[in-house]
Amino acid sequence: MAGRIAVIGSGSWGTAAAGLLAAHADDVRMWAHSPKVAEAINRAHRNPRHLTDFELPANVSASHDFAQVLDGAESMVMVVPSSFLRCICEELKGLVPEDLPI
Repeated sequence: MAGRIAVIGSGSWGTAAAGLLAAHADDVRMWAHSPKVAEAINRAHRNPRHLTDFELPANVSASHDFAQVLDGAESMVMVVPSSFLRCICEELKGLVPEDLPI
C-alpha cells in the first residue's frame, strides 16, 4: 500500500486513475487546472466535468496548487493531454523531487 500518490490531471483519465489508485494508497491528491473543479471534487467527491456519475473514494482530494498536490507524495501519475504536457512539465519544474517515481 502506498502512502500518498499525486495525480496530475483531472480529466476523464485523471479521475478514473485517482479512483483506481485510491484502493492502493492512503491518500490520493489530484491536480485540477480549474479551482472550481478542485473545489467540487472536494465537496461532492465527483468531478463536475468528467465521469460525473463516478463517485471518488473518500481518500481522494483535489487542488489547483501543484505544491499542495505534490507535498509528501511517494509517487506521481501524469494524466494530462499530450498537447498540454510540455507546459505542465514546465510549471512542475523545481517542484518534483528528483527521486520521485513518475
